Amino acid sequence: MRKFLTWSLILTLFVGVTSCSSSDDSVYRQENKLNDFIGQWETNELSYDFGGSTHTYKFSEMPPVTNPDRIVREIITISYNTNTDKYYATLVQFTGRGEEIPAVTSEIDKDNTATFEAIKRSYILTDKTTLLSIYPFTHFGTTLDITVSYNKIQ
Repeated sequence: MRKFLTWSLILTLFVGVTSCSSSDDSVYRQENKLNDFIGQWETNELSYDFGGSTHTYKFSEMPPVTNPDRIVREIITISYNTNTDKYYATLVQFTGRGEEIPAVTSEIDKDNTATFEAIKRSYILTDKTTLLSIYPFTHFGTTLDITVSYNKIQ
């Protein structure tokens, strides 16, 4: 019985120490990954799945190309505010006429999601030069998940 209690205590300590260590590391990795987001990102491509296939366009050439009021370019600036200890995304959009739509800023939550005009955009850093944004888009009653790739410009 005494050996059983000793081994149970050793096993409990081992599992407890291992569990604490793992969760601490994941928090550290998450914070460092967010730091890699900081900078300016410009749209590159847009893609979506529809009708069993994936459609990919240069962001500036996505349909309909004849509409001068459509968004042809976006710049997202990811920043960190030391006063609030939070990350923010600022979105600036440009139309086919070259007009700049006023910037909007949103806090980035723990799931790397920012919300602009009630649309939640999730951000995934694929490497230090490519950022992906995934969000729903509704057009003619059909909602699709859009993936936009951004290249780091600063």
